[in-house]
Amino acid sequence: MVKLTEVEEAEAATVEAIVNAVEEVEAEAQAEAQAEAETEEAIKAVEKEFAAAEEEDDDEDEEDDEDDEDDFEDDFDEDETIYERIVALKDIIPAGQRKSLYNTVSSIQSLATTGVFTTGSLIWYGATTALFLGVPLALSIVGETQLIELEKQMNPAAAAAAGGVAGQDELLTVANETPATA
Repeated sequence: MVKLTEVEEAEAATVEAIVNAVEEVEAEAQAEAQAEAETEEAIKAVEKEFAAAEEEDDDEDEEDDEDDEDDFEDDFDEDETIYERIVALKDIIPAGQRKSLYNTVSSIQSLATTGVFTTGSLIWYGATTALFLGVPLALSIVGETQLIELEKQMNPAAAAAAGGVAGQDELLTVANETPATA
């Protein structure tokens, strides 16, 4: 009975946790719905204000058309450099976005620098390993080849004997074939 009670208590705790989670989700859904309704009301109010401002602007547009042309000519500076224009972007781009952009560029620069140094190190290790292992191997192969050629030059009788044995085999083959054909 003790085990059954513990199981029932565990089930009751689980059910209670599920009920609490469902209540939290329902509360969040209600809060979201309320926030959405408030947002829609705010949007409608802004649209009304925008429409009213647009009507007022239509009346003033006729007068402002002449002033706008003069303003454009005053704002353009022929002596402005590219650097000055980039610095002016500081006023346009918010600080949070500038910081995010800076962090992104810094991360990319750091990864590129690390990649270049790592690649250089790998190339260095490969080249030095090839030199330390490849050059002695090549020299030993060349030495062995020279030694074999030197032995051939020093002992021509052994080379002739090896050639003579092969020649004798050919003669025996020819001799065996000749009587059979006759």
